[in-house]
Amino acid sequence: INVPKSHETPVSRRIPDTRPYECRKISYTNPTLPSVSVIIPLHDEPWSTLLRTLHSILERTSDEYLEEIILVDDQSNLEFLKRNLTIYVRELSPKIQIIRSDYRLGTMKCRMYGAAQAKGRVVMFLDSHTEVNVGWLEPILWEIYKNRKTIIQPAVDIIDPETFKYENYMNNMRGDFEWTMGFTFAPLPPRQLAGRNPSDPIITPAIVGCSFAVERNYFFEIGGLDSGMKTWGAEDVELAIRTWLCGGNVKILECSRVGHIFKKGHPFHVDYSELLFNERRIAELWLDDYKHIFYSVHEGRISPPSNYSDFTDMMELKERLKCRKFDWFLKTIFPELLVPPKNSVRFGKVKNEASYMCIGITDLPDASPLEMRDCWGYESNQI
Repeated sequence: INVPKSHETPVSRRIPDTRPYECRKISYTNPTLPSVSVIIPLHDEPWSTLLRTLHSILERTSDEYLEEIILVDDQSNLEFLKRNLTIYVRELSPKIQIIRSDYRLGTMKCRMYGAAQAKGRVVMFLDSHTEVNVGWLEPILWEIYKNRKTIIQPAVDIIDPETFKYENYMNNMRGDFEWTMGFTFAPLPPRQLAGRNPSDPIITPAIVGCSFAVERNYFFEIGGLDSGMKTWGAEDVELAIRTWLCGGNVKILECSRVGHIFKKGHPFHVDYSELLFNERRIAELWLDDYKHIFYSVHEGRISPPSNYSDFTDMMELKERLKCRKFDWFLKTIFPELLVPPKNSVRFGKVKNEASYMCIGITDLPDASPLEMRDCWGYESNQI
């Protein structure tokens, strides 16, 4: 990211209210709404992006619901994140505490470490380079109050990593994944768009890990984040699949907005083999009869594990919670994830990377059988 530009940008600033108009008319005031602990993993984050995260939470969150903010410092090397940060947060708010790890935990274990010590009934996980928007928390607490077996993703807006401009992003969108188990944002399919009010929660197959909330006790009941995974990657997709299969539900709320800096690259070393390890773990644990597709799309870059002893805890949880089969998930939650016919050599869209246009099949009698179309969406005539 452009750190000098970030340092020039105020740590306390006004950002555009990106909520749909319909959301601004709703009152979520309720004395029985649960309290929240905000948990922020932290590793070598630039000073100003971290402070904007903290200031936005304190300035746009009702003190009535905010139990605490827990910073989990994952063995940061930058000097200003040590004594200077301790002094700053002590003066900023008594609700902020810093937990420091003596060894590198990685994103997933950091979040679990913070959740284990949280006092709020709800835990809200945020990245250390986010900014919460006006009225962001109450819609989340209301949905969890109505159904404790719910994981909530705020709609994610974009903070430009070069200019730090805050921009509206997620409208009529949800989280999907591909057979690689890689996360992707996607437009709502027609079946979900029909008659939809922008204030309605969005049923989503997956979430992105930068921002999500869940009741703390329920989070641990369903196994939390998968501790068998390595440092970073795919934990958000795995949690969403597991929640759906094991009796919960996963939603996105456009009435709650959180801005996130999608950095151009990783500020710390990430081994691609660890990401593949995590994705393979999803396939082995949850894809059932469809896991061969996962290995096929990876084209020999990864093989099934030789030892399944590390899967024991999660398999026992799967049995205890009487989780459904992945076939149910495909038919009920994510029918848009198309299953390749057997013996397929390639399956999917044919895309021109330069123009982001795809080949589509036409059915007009006097036209060419093929034409170029926008790749965005679920058109089956592009497969």
